[in-house]
Amino acid sequence: MLVKRLFVTLSTDGVHYRIESEGYTSQMSICNHPEQFCKFLGLDYSQWVQGFPTILSCFQWITSSRFFEVSLLDSLSNKEKKRKRAKTMISDFFEFLETLPKTPAQVPADQFVPLAMEFFDKQKEYEALKAEHDFKDKVRTKFNGTLVTQRTGLTGKPLGDFIFNFRATHSDESIMKMTPDQLHEAIESAFQSKE
Repeated sequence: MLVKRLFVTLSTDGVHYRIESEGYTSQMSICNHPEQFCKFLGLDYSQWVQGFPTILSCFQWITSSRFFEVSLLDSLSNKEKKRKRAKTMISDFFEFLETLPKTPAQVPADQFVPLAMEFFDKQKEYEALKAEHDFKDKVRTKFNGTLVTQRTGLTGKPLGDFIFNFRATHSDESIMKMTPDQLHEAIESAFQSKE
């Protein structure tokens, strides 16, 4: 849950940073060495390898991260709330968190990305990913289901099919080059040719 708040995904092939937008996620690998990632987080990797004699010692290890802040877990998703209520290690972890003071992290969460990209030498890759993601956001703002519904009246599966077919013949770059009137005309023309 902590790493999720920092827009990081842990998997069997490493640590990935993700940029989320409505409808899609872009991600990049930032590290595939647990020892390096622990070092970046300010966690003792040797303790991880050795294991934890008690659940409490595991919780203390997690919360010793320089990025850990109890308030990061204040707003929980519905799935996380359900897990918190269940009698599991996660609910025990939340009980443990209630005993901690709500002090700020040693390093604020908003510094995670720039520090991680520098630490793992991923600045160029991050900038490229961000630029690509921002471009897709602009395309999605310009051409989306709401616009197509307004121009055609389509909804549901027919709307999805139309968008899929339209995008098969119109690249993101061509959509961005169109004026709003040209885009409306292209949508209407494609819709009339399907009828």
